[in-house]
Amino acid sequence: MKLFGKKNDVAEPPVDSGSDSNNLANVDPLAEIPKGRWDRIWPAMACGSGLFSDGYINNVIGSVSTMLKTIYGDAYTKNGSQKNVNAITFAGTVLGQLVFGYTSDKWSRSNSLLVSTIILIVFAALGAAPILANIYNSKTASLTTVFGWNTVINLFYIPGAMLGSIFSDFAGPKYALMIGVFLQGIVGFIMAGLYPHLAKPGNVGGFAVVYGIFLSLGEFGPGDNIGLVASKTCATGVRGQYYAIAAATGKIGAFIGTYIFPYIEKA
Repeated sequence: MKLFGKKNDVAEPPVDSGSDSNNLANVDPLAEIPKGRWDRIWPAMACGSGLFSDGYINNVIGSVSTMLKTIYGDAYTKNGSQKNVNAITFAGTVLGQLVFGYTSDKWSRSNSLLVSTIILIVFAALGAAPILANIYNSKTASLTTVFGWNTVINLFYIPGAMLGSIFSDFAGPKYALMIGVFLQGIVGFIMAGLYPHLAKPGNVGGFAVVYGIFLSLGEFGPGDNIGLVASKTCATGVRGQYYAIAAATGKIGAFIGTYIFPYIEKA
């Protein structure tokens, strides 16, 4: 019995008296070491932590914009400052996506993630964050009311993400993405048609539910599956840039919609 040896020593196969072909057939050239439970869970937890911090930063600008509006009033909303803040934050998001996609392919995914996390922590501490405009705008409402409804709406992200992950395994990322976008579009048209009624202060609860379903379907389809589709439809060497272009295109569309919405609302 061999008690001591190198860490990865493998016992030699027994000598068979048969032919060489039989001996080779009995030898496993690559030993497969099954991953433990924590080996499978840790990557998911790390990705989830990154998404948690990113989601927080993306949502906190809505509260920041509300507080700036409360502090500065018309000086913040009338002279273009609010639109400039929205434009700058979207531009920073798109630039970060494109740079990270390039460096992850050309340099290192892990190092790019580490550097971006450090930048995120530093600038989050300085109060810089991407945009999610607040959804309850009333000069008579307290900040507690505004932030409370914002929290209620953001809770709809959770069931959409959970149900989308299950449905993606069942139908596949491509079909789950298509169905999610289609259903989200239907809810968006319904919300647009009922906007005169939903915009009334007395119907803010209904607006929160309808808009929450809209956001939930966004996680059900694109939120859960756009990364999977990107990873399945391109070569590994350009996967970061491929996904970065797709994500940046989505952010540009969101920026255009946010920028022109005030003009549509006034029309």
